[in-house]
Amino acid sequence: MAVLPLVAALALSAAATPPAGADRFDARPSGDGVRIHVAKRGLFSAFAHDHDFEVTRWRGTADVPQDHPERASLEVVLEAGSLVDRERGLSGGDRKKVEAQAAGPGVLDAARSPEVTFRSERVTLAATAGSADLPRGTIT
Repeated sequence: MAVLPLVAALALSAAATPPAGADRFDARPSGDGVRIHVAKRGLFSAFAHDHDFEVTRWRGTADVPQDHPERASLEVVLEAGSLVDRERGLSGGDRKKVEAQAAGPGVLDAARSPEVTFRSERVTLAATAGSADLPRGTIT
């Protein structure tokens, strides 16, 4: 089974019916969730904190045509209300405040938009593939 490393690692893709000759991979959390690191930047960065968020509820699918992995498609759906800040050094009160702000109307607005969906636009295979079984590339 030839798949892109990112697809193999996350086992994700598009929700559409896979094309003939394609493998579909479904993914659900089975350990750590999807990690998102937010770094402080700018003029007031000395007064801010970095944040290491984890999305604990998510799902994804990947469709990978066996003979044309460059036609692979990927979809990842994150539940906006499942964001947890794992940044070390935050007090319990600060952590709750940050999580409420991230899920609130000023950022993700999880009450009105409970899901964040990422869909691939294209797959570009590297000119020098890895092993014969695992081509390498970029999912955009």
